[in-house]
Amino acid sequence: MQTNKLGKLTLVTSPSIVENTDETFCLINFSKHDQDKFANFISRYKPKENITIYIVDSEQDKSLTFKWLTDAIEKSHTVIVSSKDRFKILKTDSKQDLEGIFNE
Repeated sequence: MQTNKLGKLTLVTSPSIVENTDETFCLINFSKHDQDKFANFISRYKPKENITIYIVDSEQDKSLTFKWLTDAIEKSHTVIVSSKDRFKILKTDSKQDLEGIFNE
């Protein structure tokens, strides 16, 4: 029987920072629905890659600091901000049209 190995997914919230060489995303103010869209993106386009995701929720996270946010953004290959049902890609190394995927 052949086994398909899936990649490792690491979720990071403040105040933690992870040192690794994984492809790294920073998701800022994603709703549960937005998070589900992102999970579908990962499942479809990157199922075998090791991925680290910094989760930023500026309204709920009481330990969030500007220093941590800037560190998370610096360590991320791709930064996506959600606001008013729109997504803005601030920084990306991805070849996929991420704005197209999330603004469907």
